[in-house]
Amino acid sequence: MKFDASAGWKSKPPAKLAWSRNERHLILQGFVLASVTSAHRVFPTASTKDRLSRHKKLKTHNTGLNHWLNVHVRSHDDIQARLPLILTAGQDWYGNVLKEQNSIDEHTASFVKWSQGYFRNAKPCDEEAVRYGQAVNNVCRDRQIFTATNCLLGLGPNLLRKGDLVFVVAGGPVPYILRPLGDDTFYFVGECYVAGYMFGEAVAEWRSQAQASLSLRIFTLR
Repeated sequence: MKFDASAGWKSKPPAKLAWSRNERHLILQGFVLASVTSAHRVFPTASTKDRLSRHKKLKTHNTGLNHWLNVHVRSHDDIQARLPLILTAGQDWYGNVLKEQNSIDEHTASFVKWSQGYFRNAKPCDEEAVRYGQAVNNVCRDRQIFTATNCLLGLGPNLLRKGDLVFVVAGGPVPYILRPLGDDTFYFVGECYVAGYMFGEAVAEWRSQAQASLSLRIFTLR
């Protein structure tokens, strides 16, 4: 398993199935990390066979993405520092999870080389930039980059939208995007990557009370 967002969770079982009016509901325990405040698709939603049209569409999309990054990410130093990891879901070109600081520093250097050309719509020539771009392509198709309250930055499904909640679910390997339906009932949107909350940090913060906003919740998933 690459990630273990709920590492340190001891309670068993972490979930149970309940019936109500001939409907099944999954009852879970977990922590609300944040609420999504903005999001932008990393790549255009659809491609075309025509090369020129595809290039124009990508160029227009990248202009919008670059503007979104300027407004929501680059204007916040603490958030911007996480961007190189977010765009590859914390992995290198080979799919290995990056944990050691020297590997993260090298990854960040590759991101700088890649971004300098990518947002000018220039084809990368540097090998490190090419590999970083491939890592982005591997994980960002059909996904959105998003910001959330508590200064969080993440990568999630294309279906996510403003107001969705970022959860760490007891027993879950990654955080999840859930949509509130009312009365502690939620709709499952999909998995996400959130820098700083992929290896049990939410559980550790809750146990140490380092993050006062983190409280254990019981909720129903439809």
